Formats: sequence, C-alpha cells, structure tokens
Amino acid sequence: MTSAGHAIARQSEAKFKKDFPIAFVVVAICTACAVFLRSRVAITNIAMIHLLGTTVVSVSCRRSVAILSALAGVASFYYFSVPPWNSFVLEDNSYFVILITTLTVSLVITTLTIKIRSQTARALEREERTRYLYQLIRSLSSETDVMGAARTAATTLGEIFEARVSIFLVDEQNSLADRVDTAEDANSPEIESEKAQAILDARERITDMLRNGQRIDLRFGIPLICAGSAVAILFLTPTDRERLNDPEQMHFLEALCDQIAAAIARVRHSAAVQEAESEIQAERTRNALLNAVSHDIKTPLASIYGAATTLLEEEARLNSESRHELVQSISDEAERLNKVVNNLLEMTTLDAGLQARKEWRPLEEIVGAALTRFEGPLQNRPVRTHIADDLPWICVDDVLLEQVFVNILENAMKYTPAGTGIEIDASRKGPNVIISIRDHGSGLLPGDESRVFEKFFRGKTEGARGVGLGLAICRAIVHGHGGTIAAENASGGGALFRMELPIGGVPPHVGLIPEATLT
Repeated sequence: MTSAGHAIARQSEAKFKKDFPIAFVVVAICTACAVFLRSRVAITNIAMIHLLGTTVVSVSCRRSVAILSALAGVASFYYFSVPPWNSFVLEDNSYFVILITTLTVSLVITTLTIKIRSQTARALEREERTRYLYQLIRSLSSETDVMGAARTAATTLGEIFEARVSIFLVDEQNSLADRVDTAEDANSPEIESEKAQAILDARERITDMLRNGQRIDLRFGIPLICAGSAVAILFLTPTDRERLNDPEQMHFLEALCDQIAAAIARVRHSAAVQEAESEIQAERTRNALLNAVSHDIKTPLASIYGAATTLLEEEARLNSESRHELVQSISDEAERLNKVVNNLLEMTTLDAGLQARKEWRPLEEIVGAALTRFEGPLQNRPVRTHIADDLPWICVDDVLLEQVFVNILENAMKYTPAGTGIEIDASRKGPNVIISIRDHGSGLLPGDESRVFEKFFRGKTEGARGVGLGLAICRAIVHGHGGTIAAENASGGGALFRMELPIGGVPPHVGLIPEATLT
C-alpha cells in the first residue's frame, strides 16, 4: 500500500475503534422508534426501520460489526416488535416469515454494502497507484542524465513507500558505478556495495520472485533490468516492512522498477546517441576544413612558391615587366591566403563565444568603412546606398558589423558579373533596423537560401575561390548582436541579404558619443 493508502488505512483504523458505539447507538435508536410505533403502524413498517439502521451501520462500520449489528437489530425487532411484545415467544407462525425475511435482507444489505465499499477502496487505491506511476513517468521523462533519473526515482519511491531508497547504477561492463541514496546519513555503503555487486548474478531469480509475488527482503536489493541487462540495483527499506507483503504491492513495485529501468536505459542510450552525433558532426567539420585547407590554402601557396622560384632562378633573364607581374602575383596570392587564414581564425573565435564590444555608432559610418575597403574593385560597379533619414545611431560592435558588410559585398562581387550594381538600403522598424544588400547577378540556386550560411558551404563555384566561411561568419556576428539574417532571390533578379538588428535602446544625441562602452 502506498503512503497515502496507509494514511487512509490509519484513519480507517482509528474510525473502526468507534464502530461498536456507533452500531449500539443506531440499534438503540431503531429499537426506541420501534417501541414507540409498534402499536401505531404495521409490523412490516417497523421491520423497515431496522433495515434502515442495518444499512447505516453497514456504510459506517467494518464487516464484523455490521453483521453483529444486523443480528442485534433482528433480535431487537423479534423481542420488542413481534407480538407478544417484550418476549421471544412466537404465538403466530406467520410472523416467522417476517423474521426470516428481515434477517436475510439485513445480511444481504450488509454483505453488498461492505463489498461495494471494499471495491471502492480498491478502485481508489488503483487510482492512486496509477497517479504515482504517471507522476514517476512524467518526472523521469524530463531527465537528461542518468544521475538525475536515479535521484528522481529514489525520491519518488521514498515518498510512495515511506522508505529509504538506495540505487546503485550499473555500467556497461556490469560493474557498479555511481550511487544515489535518499538518506543523508547513509550507513555502511561498502556493505551495500558488496550486496549490490553480488545480486547482479542472482538478478533473474529475484525478478521471478517479484513476478510471482513471493515475499523477499528488499534490503538485499532488486535488480532493475531493461532489455535483458541490469542498469541498476535498488535497495528499498520501508519504515513498516509489513507494507510490502501484499502481492499487489509487489506487482506495483515491479511496475515502478520497470519504468525506472527503462528511463535509465533511455537516458543512457540518448547520451550515447548525442555523443555519436557530436563525433559525426565534428568529423564532418574536420573533413570540410581539410578539404578547404587542401584547396584554398594549397593553391595560393603553390602560386607563391612558383612565382618566387621563378624570380630566384630566372632573375637575370626577366625584364622589369615580367618581374613586376610575378611580384604582383605573389602579393595577390598572399592576400588571398591571408583572407582564408583570417576567416578560419575568426570562425574559430566566434564558435568559442562572441564577445561583442558595443558602442553607439551611425550606420552610415560602418557602411562607408566597408565600401572604402573595396574602393578599387567597386570602381566599375554602380553602388547605391539609401539610409533612411529617421534612422538613429545603433549600439553595435562596429568592427564586427563592418566585417558583415565586407563579407556580403565580397560575396556579391565574387558571384556576379563585372559591371553589375549593388544596392544597400537601411530603414527603421520599431526598435530594430532593417538592412538589405542586393546584387544583380543570377541569384541563389533553389534550396540554397538557408544553406549559404552553413560552414564550408559554397554554391556556384565556377571560377570562384573561397573556404565557404564568409556568410557563416556573418550569421554568427548578427546572432551575437541579437539579430537575424536571411537570404532570398530578389523579385527583379539577383540575391538579396536582409538583416534585422536591434537598435539597442535609446540612442544618444547626435555628436555625443558615450564614454563607457556598452556590453
């Protein structure tokens, strides 16, 4: 019986101590009424009074008291209400039928009432067990680690059975691992550890005993088995050891143990799956990085090595124009290599945790700084910028946000034909600022709208070189500022990158830059 069930049982035991006084009072009242009415109403009506008293006692008292009360009521009816009154002499045999009928009906009412009450009590107990089982399953379903599941199980079992609970976890090598105990001053953990280790060999026998409802000493442990393997050993020591002698209680304990074992196994398997997925993802990242490094670092290094070797070996036979071309090639490839290495280092830094140093800055200044870095390549491209007049200063890390513009602009120049234009627009939307950068190329391939922000992803690669980290860096920086970034194909052609960044509060007056840096 559960703790709540035992509380009800204790209340019932205290109430049953008052059964005899209650039964005596009810029989006395029925007798008094019968004596008062015996000369005024028919004898069958007086019999109904005693049947009513029998029903009241059957509902209120235990079985033995109810039966004695029914017999006493019939005897009282016979003595006080059946002529001749105040005597057990039966002058008219026709009254014998009334007596037998009254006695039979009284016993039937008593038996049926007590049976219904017993069924109700069992139904309430089954409902309580179901509620406890649901509570345990719900609590275990929210646990994500084995120790947390074991602690939840131990606490819940301790509350249900009013017992001290110890759980020894079993690792994959069938050896004891961690231990959870509901008692703060748990004694003799070494002895229990020896018992737990020994019980692993006898787990099948003890499990069969539990299924058969046999009486066992729970202090010697119960193996928690899932899919044929023991995941833990349970020690349960109730305050009242007689509590678990009932076979139904043992079956209830077995159901709880099955749920605990399944939960521990589920959490353990989930952790293993997550670890495997992390290893797979890490392996994919390493492979993508190696592929990027092998091509985008090896190629410029080979170009630099070839140009430098030519300068060393053929210096005497090269004219000034050829030497200048080779030096320019070394410079261009070194710059490309520097960009690749910087992107790799920056992506590593962002993965470790973005530390944005935010300050109030005008967006025009950040956009202008990014465009200045491409002053040469953008000479043959029309660039249009439109920043709304009502756009206030924004609280951002201007260096990081400038890098976002640089990466998107570089991406636009890399994947669009020469001479096509680039448009930059910015406007305010409530507490946020909306920034869009559009090119006039062929746009994004179907399905690449979200994939372009993945690490090492490169879309159309005809003649384009790069590691595939530029847009991934943009997403990390924008998310680090609490914003969003998305890519789509513009209605008139070309790719459109849209960012939404929070302004960051109430901007200062124009011309006043706060001394303190906001973080």
